Amino acid sequence: MPMRIERWGLRLQPYKLTIKYQPGRDNPADYMSSHPIAMCDKKQSHEEKVAEQYVNFITNQALPKAMTLSEVKCATMADKTLQKAIELSRNGKWFEIKKMQDPNLDIQELQQYRSIQDELVVHEDNILLRDNRIVMPTSLRDRAVSLAHEGHQGLTKTKAFIRSKVWFPGINDRVDSLIKDCIACQSVTRSKLMEPLKMSEMPGEPWSALSADFCGPLPSGDYLFVITDEYSRYPIVEIIRSVSSHTVIPFREYAENTGFTHRKITPRWPRANAQAESFNKPLMKNIRAAEIERKSWKQSMYQFLRQYRMTPHSSTGVTPFKLLFGRESNTKLPSVSRANRQEQD
Repeated sequence: MPMRIERWGLRLQPYKLTIKYQPGRDNPADYMSSHPIAMCDKKQSHEEKVAEQYVNFITNQALPKAMTLSEVKCATMADKTLQKAIELSRNGKWFEIKKMQDPNLDIQELQQYRSIQDELVVHEDNILLRDNRIVMPTSLRDRAVSLAHEGHQGLTKTKAFIRSKVWFPGINDRVDSLIKDCIACQSVTRSKLMEPLKMSEMPGEPWSALSADFCGPLPSGDYLFVITDEYSRYPIVEIIRSVSSHTVIPFREYAENTGFTHRKITPRWPRANAQAESFNKPLMKNIRAAEIERKSWKQSMYQFLRQYRMTPHSSTGVTPFKLLFGRESNTKLPSVSRANRQEQD
């Protein structure tokens, strides 16, 4: 027996115990710390690449799909509280809520419907509307909020987008909770709040004044050339390989040949180009969020652009898409057009 074990035996003599010797080769103690995992090579093995691709596939499959009016109709028919609200909206007997004792009904939610009864209309498809917005049944509310947060827009933009399409009691709290629990957003959002930018003078028509800026470099080595129409706030982003003189000088020559005024700003002074700079922040946030979620940053960026263009802008109150094209674009959230509402009325 080793001397070290004998010394332990002498120290433990005051205690009644039995010491059994077991060779170390038969009892590997604390294996993980004695045999740490070797540093991973920068180059991924084939198995690691396959595993990462599989995780990306599962993540993409888990994304919420577009919602249809038929889904909303079926979910509304299965929602007893919403069916009761439709019934009360048709007969106007909202005072009966106080007498209801059905445990399957959410009385508090019915009271909220009663407070806006003048704004409620029953659509021909048996869907309840608040003005032009669909009152979302309980089973689809989380999914609607997830669809509205596609592209990882901030709190204000997400609320503006979802409230332009649908409504349900507690919609603001539901959006707050989702964004608070969004790991990607919380990882890339600055904790320090910036003062809101002062709105510049609105141009008279689309494409009469544009803001442009370079953004990057990105992890791939690419740069983004960001153009924003100051009238509609409609953004366009082009991926470029370099911001060297070989890229910039042809643009200056193009401006001279086509006759538009190229107004330069003070270097390293973002406030002088507020419109483009204010758009760059959520754009880069989206790209960093895509990296955290191990998604394609290009696909995520295009998804963000689509969502941004269809969200009412804080300075205009209208979506950039509508100001530029004169109509609203289709989204993954269902909506009822104003023309159909007027024909029905």
